[in-house]
Amino acid sequence: MILDWLMVSASIIFIMYLMVMMFYYKSLAIKDKTRYTAMKVSLEEAELLIRKYHTQLQRSLGNVDMLTEELSTIRADLQNHKAKASSSKLENETLRKKVSEMEQKIEALI
Repeated sequence: MILDWLMVSASIIFIMYLMVMMFYYKSLAIKDKTRYTAMKVSLEEAELLIRKYHTQLQRSLGNVDMLTEELSTIRADLQNHKAKASSSKLENETLRKKVSEMEQKIEALI
């Protein structure tokens, strides 16, 4: 009889232990699942931000390329204007010399 009572008590204690362990592991599984979903959501948000910043970077690089091309054309135009300005200065000097020579000839005639 005591042996039966001990066997029943031991089996009840063992069943209670198994139930406690079941609820413990169930709560751990639920916590792990919530952590997993939170991590999945945060990774999706990070991926979305990365895509957004990647497209912005591509646009910026395109704008930089356009600005570089414009800068090179402006530099070329500036060099052309400088060349024209220097040729105009030389031409003005030659014309001034001719004007002064003609003035001298006119004064010599007078």
